[in-house]
Amino acid sequence: MMAKGESRMFRLQFEGSSREEALEECASAARRLQEYLPVGAPQTNPPPSAQEHGTSMEETSNDVPGVKQGSVSVRELVQSFLGQPGSSLPLAYCHSALPSQELGPFLRLCLLDHSFPALVEEVENELKKLAQD
Repeated sequence: MMAKGESRMFRLQFEGSSREEALEECASAARRLQEYLPVGAPQTNPPPSAQEHGTSMEETSNDVPGVKQGSVSVRELVQSFLGQPGSSLPLAYCHSALPSQELGPFLRLCLLDHSFPALVEEVENELKKLAQD
């Protein structure tokens, strides 16, 4: 993932009753992630950035009215999550990560946890602090 000129990588580990099953789970996850961001093997030499070619991110991407292009700061993310007017995010942030059929069981699990309301309040307070920074 690219954010403000920095490269971020993360690893996922998949389980299965066999190696083939774990590889299929991995391939399925990679296909799903490709809907939102580039997925691939690490590169030894990073590709040249758009600025090195004399073009900006906005010039090289497809413009969608009302949707911000390029990278966003933590503050911009927080402002959007808190619903502050005038905040917009790139398309990668506009997709729902969980299909609706998976969202219900996840919410039930959260709501059954007696500490969940306190966690939500702590998260909201931290988001407000980040928005002020």
